[in-house]
Amino acid sequence: MKSIEEVSAALFDSATGRNGRDPSVSAQIFFLKNKGKEAGNPWADVQQVENNINLSDIISSANARIIDHKPDTLAHDAPALDIKQINKAKNS
Repeated sequence: MKSIEEVSAALFDSATGRNGRDPSVSAQIFFLKNKGKEAGNPWADVQQVENNINLSDIISSANARIIDHKPDTLAHDAPALDIKQINKAKNS
């Protein structure tokens, strides 16, 4: 984008003093932290996180936990609830 190029050039000019003023330390720091990302600059303010995930291992592990899980009572083995008994207990 043209506007980004113009601002980047103005920032560089401010950082180096090409704008007719003394070089700006703040502009230098900002430039090095942000434009330096592209050049692999050690001044760059970059955080890089790398994750390697093997989805096959995750699914296998999850399946093993599901298969090995033996609940005490399954829902279909639970006794049926009698709504009359529940209401009677509430009113007592």
